[in-house]
Amino acid sequence: MKIFVENFGCSANINDGEIMQGLLAKEGKQIVNSEEDADTIILNTCTVKGKVESEIKKKIGHIRSNFPQKKLVIAGCMPQVQSKMLREIAPESALIGPHQIDEIVDVVESSNASVRIQKKANVKIGMPKIRKNPIINIVQINEGCLGSCTFCITKLAKPKLLSFPMAQIIRDIEQGIADGAKEIWLTSQDTAAYGKEFRRNLPMLLDEIIKTEGEFKARVGMMNPDNILGIEQEITSRLKNPKFFKFLHIPIQAGSDEVLKRMKRTYTVSEFKGIVEKLRKEIPDITIATDIICGFPGETEEQFEETLNLVREVKFDTINISRYWERPGTASALMDGKLNGRITKERSTMLAHLFWQIAEEKNKALIGWRGEILVDEKGTVEGSWIGRNYAYKSCSVKSDENLLGKKISVEIIDATRYSLRGKIL
Repeated sequence: MKIFVENFGCSANINDGEIMQGLLAKEGKQIVNSEEDADTIILNTCTVKGKVESEIKKKIGHIRSNFPQKKLVIAGCMPQVQSKMLREIAPESALIGPHQIDEIVDVVESSNASVRIQKKANVKIGMPKIRKNPIINIVQINEGCLGSCTFCITKLAKPKLLSFPMAQIIRDIEQGIADGAKEIWLTSQDTAAYGKEFRRNLPMLLDEIIKTEGEFKARVGMMNPDNILGIEQEITSRLKNPKFFKFLHIPIQAGSDEVLKRMKRTYTVSEFKGIVEKLRKEIPDITIATDIICGFPGETEEQFEETLNLVREVKFDTINISRYWERPGTASALMDGKLNGRITKERSTMLAHLFWQIAEEKNKALIGWRGEILVDEKGTVEGSWIGRNYAYKSCSVKSDENLLGKKISVEIIDATRYSLRGKIL
């Protein structure tokens, strides 16, 4: 049996796809690289944004029209929370949620359109996996979160925090290093929530990673501000270790306390700025990434201006900008004060232009920098490669050699708002 898997969404979802491929390959299935070559097509879906949902619906329509004889399996968060909709547009497909990925072989081999969307505790550590990128080992450390954000549909798919055993996480990291991985991505819906249900915490896990032998760099994934409060100094001290990229992804979502309250984000703008100040005091050149939603229901022009002012003050290195998307089943979908799409688009455009200006200034300031980068990706242009420096800054270089997984010394010779361009020394 030949199987094609297409992944949508976050790094945790990509890892779910890697695990499904590993389980299938272990049972003798052949993983192929195109829909045309496959007997079974698996779409590992995401439903966090309406735009992604539309993209997946279009893909489902394409498969049903062009490959009607092939089995379609829809996996991931979408079947978990939108199974009724999927049954209407693809009644013959099999559905499997993110808590049942260990049952993927049974679903693929089943002769009927089975549905596996029960919620259960499923530790996703130590399962076979076929890594999307051979030098990046994605390791999920927990699933679910402790929040109840009014805009979040992912909470409906993964409602409870489940932290995975520390010893199994370390074994997964060690196995990845033994297999040749050079980067370890620690990922989840909220890495700062790790261990909070059984009296452990993220700094304790980071200590164990520091003890792990081998040459690698670990990237700590997204963490919500409210769960950083109280342990920010402990996290910062661990990030100083050379085994970690000097990088954190901390989503603010809005620069107005009133908007944050309506979002049910349990921190203030002042608390967020305090976290960033502490981080930058200890690690001045740390890369800070964030997420911002433009046009949340009821957001006034003055409140959006507060967000712009926060961006001007903090000068983020990366911002994932989203227009507000109403997601089914969320509390914000029932709120009054929804803004016209023209307004949310205008606000996201304004924020993007402000961020581009800041990003270009910060990146151009790095021209002349010399140091090491770890090449973790082949570029889209022939002969180009993309690497990351100690602060996880993206740098492209040109070489006819295969540089994947290699450390090279470079000098930054040019910069755009998106990335740096280096010369190999």
